[in-house]
Amino acid sequence: MNKLLSTIVALYNNEMYLRQCIDSIYRQGLSDDEFEVIIIDDGSTDGGGALADSIASSHNNMRVVHQENKGLGMARNAGLGIATGKYLHFVDADDFLLAGSYRHIVDNLMPQDTDIIVFDRVKDAAYGEKMVAGTINYVGNIRGYIDKNYMRVMVWLKLFKRSFMETYSMKWPAICYGEDTALTWDALRHDGTLLVSSDKVYSYRTNPHSIERTRDVEQVKKTIDDMIEVNNLLKGYAPHYDGCDPVRSNFTHKYRVLFNRILCTPYTFRETRKIFAQCAAIGISHLHRDKDIKIYNLLYKYPILYFVFKWFIRAAYFARYKADDGSTDLINHKLSN
Repeated sequence: MNKLLSTIVALYNNEMYLRQCIDSIYRQGLSDDEFEVIIIDDGSTDGGGALADSIASSHNNMRVVHQENKGLGMARNAGLGIATGKYLHFVDADDFLLAGSYRHIVDNLMPQDTDIIVFDRVKDAAYGEKMVAGTINYVGNIRGYIDKNYMRVMVWLKLFKRSFMETYSMKWPAICYGEDTALTWDALRHDGTLLVSSDKVYSYRTNPHSIERTRDVEQVKKTIDDMIEVNNLLKGYAPHYDGCDPVRSNFTHKYRVLFNRILCTPYTFRETRKIFAQCAAIGISHLHRDKDIKIYNLLYKYPILYFVFKWFIRAAYFARYKADDGSTDLINHKLSN
């Protein structure tokens, strides 16, 4: 029997948060025959996989799949491939759901039968905190909303109808950073229906160990490679968003994030030249042609200018885009979050 909802949890080295995450899913007021939980253990090395097996032994509607480490996007694809629910929710293992959220969604939002359901979140809520009911702000065609409104890209703020994802063969790219951006703008370019609600149902945790906040130089360089791939995907999606300023503005922001990360990362000249060649190949046809973007692309075309004037460029850049704490720290900088 198919479920109303499949909750897919991608797990990689989040043992310390996993039990709270899973327990919150079972505090939603749903019966076991209404939903299923699928945990994809993406090669965890901290005991998270064993803990997932232990938790699953107490729940008939939970499955755990162990695989070698392939990254967040591929872990979600694995869950997508075996899910049976009418709707899919992709939850990060270090976050949790506010109490009563799914019951509210099933009773009040799912009856609209839209292809995507969008809701809101709180940051670092107290565990056990109840959801905050809001209002349904939009029900209708996807394009009718995004033509005029900004859309957060995080997939954990959305339920996707499984048939909608399967119809358009939606999958995450094999990357670890920016994968939600790629999936969201792939999904929203298709014909479909959308519900947007202000209900606060999800608690996002500020995890100092996440890839977004890593201070390891090699990991940061990997996020830059991923962001280049994301921007190339956005360039391909751009023709579907002609005249859609909120989306194209978001594409511009992602291109700016890419420059921000490069600016804060120690590269040799040879490495800089290679990265800049990849950035130059992306081009700016899919972006707002603002002054900043023109400057970035001039530097990408002539990397020697960047290398010679790097410290001046860095000082000027951070004078304009100050970090949240006033520093030039990559992790705290508002454009990297």
